[in-house]
Amino acid sequence: MRKAFSIVFLLLLASITLAGPRKGQTIPDQKRTLQIQSALIECGFLFGPPSGKWDNETKEILRKIAKDHNWQTRHVPDARTLIMLGLSKGDPEVLDMPNHLDYNEGAPERVPEEEQ
Repeated sequence: MRKAFSIVFLLLLASITLAGPRKGQTIPDQKRTLQIQSALIECGFLFGPPSGKWDNETKEILRKIAKDHNWQTRHVPDARTLIMLGLSKGDPEVLDMPNHLDYNEGAPERVPEEEQ
């Protein structure tokens, strides 16, 4: 039993190592969070000093901004929201383009496998 556990553990460790780092950022670091919160404060969406913590209030404000513009709300911060806040060099014209990820109307609660 112990040998089987060791083999399974080594295989799991090898698969994680071979898979490499995940693509994309899952949670903004403290410096980026401060930038986002400062922009939200400057635009009047958030009040008080920025905390630098990726908290629920910050995420909910970003979701509300995205939802108000009919942008996707599952993954925050959304690229378009960052462009709107002046925190991305992205093309401002994308703010008016439709997005295939706009699921605000009747969106399922679970993110489809192919979008993860």
